[in-house]
Amino acid sequence: YFNKKTPVQKAIRYIKNSKRFNLYSLDLSKANAYPDDKSLSLSLARARLVKQIWEEHYLNQALIRKQFHYFIEGSQFDYYFSKGLKTTQYYDIFLVVRYLKYKNKLRAHIVNTFNDQILKLVAEKNNFPKTPKLVCNGYVNDEELDEKFEKYKSGEISHKDFVEYLREQKT
Repeated sequence: YFNKKTPVQKAIRYIKNSKRFNLYSLDLSKANAYPDDKSLSLSLARARLVKQIWEEHYLNQALIRKQFHYFIEGSQFDYYFSKGLKTTQYYDIFLVVRYLKYKNKLRAHIVNTFNDQILKLVAEKNNFPKTPKLVCNGYVNDEELDEKFEKYKSGEISHKDFVEYLREQKT
């Protein structure tokens, strides 16, 4: 049903892991509520380490978020990152650059769609000799981001300098 290249299609393969986490949570709750029940699913839920289940769940969530180009951070991931998965400063900057590039694509798409669908009609209805165009200026573009990122990768600028550069830019 979905194009194989879309984030939804890529993330669908992680649904089974999310379902497994939800089923485990239900079994563990039932096992705690009925300690005398010795059924296989409840016994397995009692035997598994909760920490292991949560770590698998957080990793699964991080993989899903990655498909949609979301940052892999936040309060729900703090536990996991403090215990297991570590990210480097390079990866943090890589994620920010990737996010800003997708943000630029989205902004361009919205502006172009607005120009084509709305402003074109406004110009026709009001008999403008020329169709007005909405333009977004002043935002950091992909070329500037790539240039700074290459400088960071080559060691010409530090992590702190790159972060300061982004703070000064309109994103």
